[in-house]
Amino acid sequence: MDRYLTILLCPSAHQPALFGLAALNAELANIPEMVNEPGLSAIRYQWWRDAFEDQNAISGNPVADAINVAIQAYGLPTAHMTQLIDRYEEFEYTAHDGDDAKLLAVDAPLYELMALVLGGRPSEGLTSAADAAALSMAAAKFTGHEGLARANARECASQLEKLDGKVLDVIFDAFLPVSLTELYLKGSADDPGRQLRRLWTLWRAHRKRRLI
Repeated sequence: MDRYLTILLCPSAHQPALFGLAALNAELANIPEMVNEPGLSAIRYQWWRDAFEDQNAISGNPVADAINVAIQAYGLPTAHMTQLIDRYEEFEYTAHDGDDAKLLAVDAPLYELMALVLGGRPSEGLTSAADAAALSMAAAKFTGHEGLARANARECASQLEKLDGKVLDVIFDAFLPVSLTELYLKGSADDPGRQLRRLWTLWRAHRKRRLI
């Protein structure tokens, strides 16, 4: 939900590509729930990898086809798509107790891909900001590790501030979910009675261009 709300605050011209990326993320996250056998999961992950090898091919899957259009339109690196798929597969097949924020931070490549759609360029700083954003949200939403969540929210903001001002303004909205770190730590982001607070937090961060 956070990412979809974020996309609504992004320029409308980029929204189709951004919604496509968000849909891909949702598809990958749902694979373990859709199949009962590990071998079938592996087949699905591989199908997604293969879907992005030839951007001119029509798969018949609306999400895959939308992503391939975005890859061509924005010059998105397919390596980032593969990395996103690999992270989800690794998470499914790695034994964990649900308390490993680093393992749960599977969607870091998605932050970077969304920033590239908005006009960013690949860089170490952008990758570092994406990694910190994913780790901050994983810690806040799933593990409740306050120190880890806040430290990485600050690291994300710090990495973004090192970018050129014009670039930062263009890509900033890709990282808006990080502004919800405190709400998740307080347990109020998903409270149905406090959805307006979540909307307000995202909108305020969008207008002020500040995550924390």
